[in-house]
Amino acid sequence: MWFFPVLLLLTVTPTPKASAKTLADFARFNKAVGQEITIVDLDGNVREGVLKSLSSSDLTMQFGSGERTFSRDAIASGERMRDGTVDGAIKGAIFGGVVGLMMAGYDDGSGAAIVLTSVAVYSGIGWAIDASQTHREPLYRGRLPKPALKISWRF
Repeated sequence: MWFFPVLLLLTVTPTPKASAKTLADFARFNKAVGQEITIVDLDGNVREGVLKSLSSSDLTMQFGSGERTFSRDAIASGERMRDGTVDGAIKGAIFGGVVGLMMAGYDDGSGAAIVLTSVAVYSGIGWAIDASQTHREPLYRGRLPKPALKISWRF
């Protein structure tokens, strides 16, 4: 009976977070061209829109009917509004394959049909669960400027 909790734990665990070095790469915005993103500029303003284009020094976002270009130096961070749903379908298919193999062991007839049906059903369930969650995917974290004022306490 320990097998089901371990399998569930392996399929539910989140994907590892990107390191600071990885997030410092401005080219990671290429993954989100044509998708909704949010950026935070150095002043703390949050802007949400569709990423239209990207170059090595700036990006262009569409807001409603207008477009605006932001310089790389003015962007503190950027995120994709929703993460992908493919990983949920893959985790569901893996879980469904194991469950289908176990169910096929109890059946005398068509084991392959049971396994394929189980993979398809659990893959759909995994995709639906992943699509219903609204987690954001971090794409970029720039270097923040050092604060002009520094406060320290001494005793």
